[in-house]
Amino acid sequence: MRRRTTMLLGVCVLIAAGCIDDDASTTLRGPYLGQPRPGPEPRLFAPGLLSTSLHDDCPAVFSPDGREVFFRKWAVPHDIVGHMRMDDDGAWSEPALFRPDGDRVFLHPVFVPGTDLALMSGFRPRRSGGEVPDCRGIWQARRDAELWTDWTWSELNFASGAGIWSIDARGTAYLQAPAADGRGSDFYAARRVADRWEDPVRLDIELKGVGRKPCISPAGDYLVFNMRGEGVGHDHADLYVSFPRPDGTWTTPRNLGEPVNGPYDEKFAAISPDGAYLFYVSTRAPERRRTYLPATYAELMAMNEGPGNGLGRGDVYWVSTEVVERLR
Repeated sequence: MRRRTTMLLGVCVLIAAGCIDDDASTTLRGPYLGQPRPGPEPRLFAPGLLSTSLHDDCPAVFSPDGREVFFRKWAVPHDIVGHMRMDDDGAWSEPALFRPDGDRVFLHPVFVPGTDLALMSGFRPRRSGGEVPDCRGIWQARRDAELWTDWTWSELNFASGAGIWSIDARGTAYLQAPAADGRGSDFYAARRVADRWEDPVRLDIELKGVGRKPCISPAGDYLVFNMRGEGVGHDHADLYVSFPRPDGTWTTPRNLGEPVNGPYDEKFAAISPDGAYLFYVSTRAPERRRTYLPATYAELMAMNEGPGNGLGRGDVYWVSTEVVERLR
């Protein structure tokens, strides 16, 4: 009951404060958009800007230097992938569409440390003049200021399809690909050695449910992912963590527990470049009451048209990674 009351109060605070207006991004300064830092209790991230009434379908993904942020919304007519940049004075730009290859839709870039390379999942013809495939593939591109060049079909692609989600500071990429048994996905790691990727190696992680989006910490010392399955967690998608052992195996996944997880979907983890914060998407919502809230019609409309309403695919939250360290 305490947790539900806290969420309801949080939404009421958003109503009282109002959502971030159209000009608010010009006043955002400092690391992490200048947002109040969370502790072990999850906090809604950038309400009205990154967390909205739309289906926020990706956490806040920051570049290795922390000066750029990428985010995604599931909307019409296609995925909306946004991008913001911090200038030398610490001020953040207004959100703009992320369009690295003209009008083709790509997900957020995953930067290869110490290089000008990034990996991206998206739709692009493999041959000049060819047709755009129906399924996303992993592409590699070089960044030159605002331009993306030297597009290459990555050797990290599987015949069955693959997705890229994270790379650690040593340059090891973490992927997911359809499981051999046809149920869910398996996780893989591929090291980058001498300017090339080694063959991906399947991670020895016990995925009892359907696991998705393996997110490695910058130091490579834990992996966070969401998992759903019968008898797993709250019987919804929950965030789990697994730690590598010296022999190359991984520990049995452990549920991050409350208050990170709850009776909703928690999914799509991303870890800040400094390793201090865990970003994720949650569909948590205020309690559905059988009596009217002490609020006006306008206030209730503002609640439903803003973040935290639980009506979409979720909002972006962040929390201190101490919630992971306590399980180590």
